[in-house]
Amino acid sequence: MITQQQDPIVVLERELKVKFDQDKKDELRALAADEPTYQGKVKKILAHLKEKNKGNYKMIRAIENLEPLYDAHDFWDYQPVPKAYEKVDESMFDKPIGE
Repeated sequence: MITQQQDPIVVLERELKVKFDQDKKDELRALAADEPTYQGKVKKILAHLKEKNKGNYKMIRAIENLEPLYDAHDFWDYQPVPKAYEKVDESMFDKPIGE
């Protein structure tokens, strides 16, 4: 079962400030189903949304602002810090790295 934290649709709805109907959510999940990584799923969904919203410059700008967060980062991907798309539990605040 996918949790809200792991579901890219929920994250994108929040970040893009949109609400997809259930049919659109199912379509986007099916579109990204063959991607093995969370980042890959989000990138594929963002590319699809960008293509479908060509005339909506506000949406295009929001998508373009999100895209770099899901790119591979040779340095940061190997550091002990949360990724931009990871939810951090409050119990982890003020603890040393590596605990």
